Amino acid sequence: MREQKKWMTKGTWEKIEKRRELKQKINRCGDQQLKTDLRAQYWEANWEVKKSTRHDKRQFVHNLTVGRNSS
Repeated sequence: MREQKKWMTKGTWEKIEKRRELKQKINRCGDQQLKTDLRAQYWEANWEVKKSTRHDKRQFVHNLTVGRNSS
């Protein structure tokens, strides 16, 4: 498992774990129709992870800049 970045929230890490589990299901699946459905779910989960990660990073940088400006 990767090192957890301090700026990423627990919710983002939960989304990453969900995405990882979907990827493992895709790799183990033999049925092509099920694999297609899982890929669609993976795509959605990947989009959620990226969205959540961008939000966390922006929030972290914003908090850093606000902290420096108030000092």
